[in-house]
Amino acid sequence: MPRPSRPRLSRDGICATALGLVDETGHFTVNGVAARLGVRPSSIYNHVSGREEIVEGLRGMLVPPRSALPSEEVPWEEAVAEWARQYRNALSEHPRVIPVLVSQTVTDPATIALYERVARVLERAGFAGEELVTAVTVLDSFILGAALDATAPIELWAAGTREDSALARAAAATSSRGRERADRTFERGLRGIITSLRDGRAAAGDP
Repeated sequence: MPRPSRPRLSRDGICATALGLVDETGHFTVNGVAARLGVRPSSIYNHVSGREEIVEGLRGMLVPPRSALPSEEVPWEEAVAEWARQYRNALSEHPRVIPVLVSQTVTDPATIALYERVARVLERAGFAGEELVTAVTVLDSFILGAALDATAPIELWAAGTREDSALARAAAATSSRGRERADRTFERGLRGIITSLRDGRAAAGDP
């Protein structure tokens, strides 16, 4: 009698299964991934070193490819804005993965390569040292928060219709809701950050 076939495992398949669990529950474990795939946990370790490698695999699945950035010949503001848009859109498809990703140091090669390219774009624009690190960190924090905001409830605040509520009055006068509101807010915030970075660079004596 032939043995029942076992599912073929791969690093990509393991990471995809983990991402599915995160989408459903907000977290994953190696045992949970193994159970979902119908294999023993020891089989998972034949393809990945452990949970940390799976997390980096998730990161690599979501980070935009380096080719997503515009040509290095375009203004740095345009290149950075396009990176921010693409990364925010990718993360907003899997918002529950964000707390998982920020829980450990980035080691995924594709992610590091993309951040390196962003850093080089900023470096050519005159950013250096702490100023460059601050620029990347501010943008990264904004992208992560904006990705979460993209999946926020249509009604952000239960302010009701009280006449003394500034939130209620503002909400009543707002035409955009849900993703439209989130997109508009993201673009405005992104413009503000880029303007602030540009002004700070100029004040520091940009040649």
